[in-house]
Amino acid sequence: MIACPTPEKTGRYATREGAESAARRAQIGVGQLLHPYPCACTWWHLSRTETTKPLPSAPADPIDVERLRTIPDITFRGIVADDATGKAPMPDRIALRHPHNLRRWQRMLGELITDIQKQRKDKHDDQSLAAHDWRKRADAYEAALRVLAAECRQLQSDHHIKTLQDAEATNAAAKEARKEARSTAITTLSTPETLQAKQARFTAKQETKELRRIAGEAAIKRLIDNHGPEWCQLLAEECNRLGAELPNRVTKYLHTHNPEMEGAA
Repeated sequence: MIACPTPEKTGRYATREGAESAARRAQIGVGQLLHPYPCACTWWHLSRTETTKPLPSAPADPIDVERLRTIPDITFRGIVADDATGKAPMPDRIALRHPHNLRRWQRMLGELITDIQKQRKDKHDDQSLAAHDWRKRADAYEAALRVLAAECRQLQSDHHIKTLQDAEATNAAAKEARKEARSTAITTLSTPETLQAKQARFTAKQETKELRRIAGEAAIKRLIDNHGPEWCQLLAEECNRLGAELPNRVTKYLHTHNPEMEGAA
């Protein structure tokens, strides 16, 4: 835990709600308007100075996010410093907290904290009133930077958790879709065919067989027409080998076109 930069404040509250409740009691009791703010020591305190306006729930403008991603480090660091002192414009504050800018924001906060610590070390032996005043303001500034650093880490953690949850949800949806597809396929395969569907499938098969038979006969006729003598010779040889009689039409064909082949048959 970080040491409280304002130990003189006696009011410490664990939650924002507790600090707001104490602020209302103070306003009702003594008419004093106090504002709750998170301290670097992780407690909530009350201050007479109004804190930075809370961020709206609206998402960051993509143009602002891209602008902060591409600006030089020195310019980005200036925006981070202004955010710590409450001077940064609201669009920059929102874009600063976008997931695309969190790593860079964290790095710049670390550099600013290191820089303020180095300055404090350099002024360690300076006991002047100006140095004392500077250290007091530096403590408050570093506390604000540490609060922002804690916010940045929390945002990074939230973004990481959300990324894991989104990936898990996507995987679960894909798994459910595959399961649904398998279930549909199994149902389709296991559903018995209706009588009408079976008859239609049988008719289609019969029609296919009949078309094949017609095509075969047409092909044989074309073969005989184009290669009659050769076909008859082959048929006569096979019939002779098997001891079968030639068909009458083949015998007539042989007698008409090739009497010698007929005698051989």
